[in-house]
Amino acid sequence: HRYYQHLGINKTGFMRWMRNKFNMKAMKTSGHVEHHKETLDDMTLDMKPDPILDTDPFRGTAFSWSVSAKMTLEIALQSYPWLWLCGWSFKASTIALFAAMLLHAAVWQTLHPAMHELPDPPLTYGVPGWSLKFLRSSGYFKFLYMN
Repeated sequence: HRYYQHLGINKTGFMRWMRNKFNMKAMKTSGHVEHHKETLDDMTLDMKPDPILDTDPFRGTAFSWSVSAKMTLEIALQSYPWLWLCGWSFKASTIALFAAMLLHAAVWQTLHPAMHELPDPPLTYGVPGWSLKFLRSSGYFKFLYMN
């Protein structure tokens, strides 16, 4: 979260070396940092929105399919070596990765936009926000909302 969504990865020595060596640009924002800037303490959104989020109907609160794909790739690069060292096969690692990413996205999409009084993301945008709607009043979701 810190390195990807808050762009802390741009400050690491490895990424500085990569940018210098291969003339790469720094990673750009996905809107996550700007979303934090326009979220008020009561979780409503500021009436003076950040222009970067104007093209996003969920104002940085939900994962689009393209963001989900990037996150899956980033997590795959980090998790496969460790899972393989633990003796997991490629097939088992891939099933676990996709199941975990889908569950994470379903929880996020169901909880996060609703926290900011935004509608559920539809299937055309990303994992649908209505997928776990029945859990919104559960103790688990209340815990996530408070923390």
